Formats: sequence, C-alpha cells, structure tokens
Amino acid sequence: MKYRKFGGVFLIRLMKGEEVIKSLTDFSAKNKISLASFSGIGAVQKAEIGFYELKNKKYLWKKINEEMEVLSIIGNVSSLDKKPFIHAHIVLADRNFRAYGGHLKEAVVGATLEIVLLKVKGKVERKFDEEIGLNLMDL
Repeated sequence: MKYRKFGGVFLIRLMKGEEVIKSLTDFSAKNKISLASFSGIGAVQKAEIGFYELKNKKYLWKKINEEMEVLSIIGNVSSLDKKPFIHAHIVLADRNFRAYGGHLKEAVVGATLEIVLLKVKGKVERKFDEEIGLNLMDL
C-alpha cells in the first residue's frame, strides 16, 4: 500500500495481491481513524460479496474467482469492540461487461485499487441490533 495525506483526506493505492478489507482495517488502526467514509475504483483478482436476507438474518455469499473491474467501492469506517470496522459495498464487472454487486466480505487487488478516504473527527461504535441481526452504528 502507498498513500498520501492531504489534511483529513487520504489518497490510498492498494497494490496487487493485497486484501482490501484487511488492508483498510490495518490502515485505519495505524492512522488512528475511527470514523471515515471512502470510495474507490480499480480491479480485483477475486472477491466474495454478499446479499443480506433480513427475513433470515443471514448473508447469501457469492465467490468470484476471476479478474474483475471495480466500478465502485464505497464504504465507511466506524468502531466495533474499540477496533476499526470497515463496512463496504462494491460493484464489479467481468470481461463480458456483466455487473455484480453487494456487501464486500473480502477481495484481493488485481492491478490496483485507488481509494479516497475522508477522515471525520469523532467516533461511532457499532452495536448489535437484535431485530436486524447486524452490528449497526449506535447513533
């Protein structure tokens, strides 16, 4: 990973082979980021995305084991158990221009992934919501 900081904005370039969620989690911990939003574009070698079934309170997961363009990754950083928590959604396109999207569980960077992360002053913890079945922002 390479990055530059401009005030509260970080330009981040993840390198080929890096795990996206793990890298952003580690980056947030290292830079003491407990609240932020981010977006980006690039490519991945493989990914696992999900769709949350509210009725069953569980994710349906799809593994994609091919090179894909990242049309968009968008998400936020908050805290869970006093550690950075990355919540991201992603839209991917294959070589036939078909798009896939959902909650990002993990992905491995292909050529590159370029992210703009905006650090926000403050801290928001996540708390488990029984009705929804997820750790939601405790606002």
